[in-house]
Amino acid sequence: MTKLLDRPLNAFAIYSLLILIISIPAYFFVVDFIWLEELDEQNWLTLEHTKRRLQNLQLKAEEIDKLDEIWGSLQPGASITPWDSTLVRKDSIYEIMRPNEFDLENGMDRFRGLQSFVSINGHPYRITIETNVEEADETLFAIALVTFFFFILLDLSK
Repeated sequence: MTKLLDRPLNAFAIYSLLILIISIPAYFFVVDFIWLEELDEQNWLTLEHTKRRLQNLQLKAEEIDKLDEIWGSLQPGASITPWDSTLVRKDSIYEIMRPNEFDLENGMDRFRGLQSFVSINGHPYRITIETNVEEADETLFAIALVTFFFFILLDLSK
């Protein structure tokens, strides 16, 4: 009787392996999309909080320059710089590959950034905030490992 069940179970194992292998990139893109949405929301909240605080502080230009220097040294990728009021001012989200100052051994890292504009004491400034995106290769490896674990679980049940 087990010989009769071996064929459909083997076919099921191959079918489930194919489905699980195909699901790896799908899971990766879904996780990456959710991660980027969360980073964008966090950057936006930080930006709005920062803009509100900067407008309430009534800082002088020299103080803003000093603030930019301090903020940039504490949070690489974050800056507040004077902006030419004749140029177009449109908020934007971007991705950039650059070395991570806190992890120089791993080469280039992916950063998600938000750029916006604020008027402080009647002068326009550009604010930039960047956040490190989770390592894609580590995410892909974790998803593949979990998928392989579930395939083994399915295979053991036959």
